[in-house]
Amino acid sequence: MAVKRKVSHYRRIIKRNPSRVSSVNIGDIVSFNYRGTDIYDRTPLVFVLEKTSKIINGINLNYMKEYKVQTLLKETNFKKMKRYDMYKDSFRTYFKNKITMVDKIEYKTDKMLKEERRRNIIEN
Repeated sequence: MAVKRKVSHYRRIIKRNPSRVSSVNIGDIVSFNYRGTDIYDRTPLVFVLEKTSKIINGINLNYMKEYKVQTLLKETNFKKMKRYDMYKDSFRTYFKNKITMVDKIEYKTDKMLKEERRRNIIEN
């Protein structure tokens, strides 16, 4: 697989809450340090799809443009996603024993951004 260019979503991150791997749940967006050899993205931003005793499967948002991220966040059934073809190139498996420094992320959606802009217009 060819290496893709990473996309920065730092402007959409509202808050980082320190956490543990054990408290990560399906549907969470997490950031962590990932160690190992031959790893391109050492600090992935992952939308968690599945968690087992040894691995976390998810979609690395760093490999997706913002409109794809927003489409992903609108999905309701994570077992049978309507637009999985759009995200499949960003699907990754992470081994829990290689994960450190976990943060749960509060991510700003388009809906939240629209409401924020509307409030700013009303205030001014």
